[in-house]
Amino acid sequence: MSMFGMTDAKKTLLIQEIYQRPLIWKPSDPRYTDVPARWVAFEEVARALSDEGNIFSSDMVKMAWKNMTDYYNHIRRRNDRAIAAGLNPPGAKWHFYNMLHFIRQEKTPAKRKYNWLEPSKVCIR
Repeated sequence: MSMFGMTDAKKTLLIQEIYQRPLIWKPSDPRYTDVPARWVAFEEVARALSDEGNIFSSDMVKMAWKNMTDYYNHIRRRNDRAIAAGLNPPGAKWHFYNMLHFIRQEKTPAKRKYNWLEPSKVCIR
């Protein structure tokens, strides 16, 4: 799957560039809520990713980053549900999964209630 012609090498570079700019991903960063500073940071990442063959805009970078973090969170939640159910979580086959663990370190785990772990309250007669 190719996002905007982004190769795996470009996606790896995207992750590395975002990591160097904690105001994008780290809620405890003082500039995390500074929207203009975040726009500038995404512009910097877009310039770092662009080359003669591909020009990336800040909007393209934002969308690619959002897609990657959404997929990371999807896999992470699946693993968390498996652990909560007392199962071994399946291994993540997506090769960017481990690279994105840094976005989780600043977030406290959400207290979620998984309905499928509790017996159903519906009685079928």
